[in-house]
Amino acid sequence: MSTRLAGRSGGALSLSAMRLCAIDVGSNTVRLLVADVTGVGAWRIADQDQTITRLGENLAHTGALGEAPMARTLAAVLTYVERGARLGASDIRIVATSAVREASNGRAFTAAVERATGHRVDVVSGEVEAHLTLRGVRHGLGPLSGLVLTFDIGGGSTCCPRATRSSR
Repeated sequence: MSTRLAGRSGGALSLSAMRLCAIDVGSNTVRLLVADVTGVGAWRIADQDQTITRLGENLAHTGALGEAPMARTLAAVLTYVERGARLGASDIRIVATSAVREASNGRAFTAAVERATGHRVDVVSGEVEAHLTLRGVRHGLGPLSGLVLTFDIGGGSTCCPRATRSSR
């Protein structure tokens, strides 16, 4: 499938539809989204799922990710990577947030996930996490006027990004 769009210079851009897979490794839940990109900023969900793994269990007390939570989370990520590949995703992205960002052994965990899956794990900052949350909300709700305030209450962090209509 191919979509033709007007480019900025007046020429036409060719945008081929592609299937992408995103895996979000949170403090409590691993989420899967497989989507078909159908145009600039447009997509259709092909598959989605979530698994509660409690990766951040006892992190506040120990400062490190526990062996059992890491094993549960790795198993969920492996399942989702295989699912994305089976569904024909041309790109599989794994993003980790608060628990991995804050844990003393977060880098060791991401290295283990990368070895097991063959895919890089991006550990995003709190600022990037808030930006991605706001973008997702704005995309899901469509055009909004005025001030937009979003609350993202996660297992390991809470963010409240806000934006005006012209913010991206």
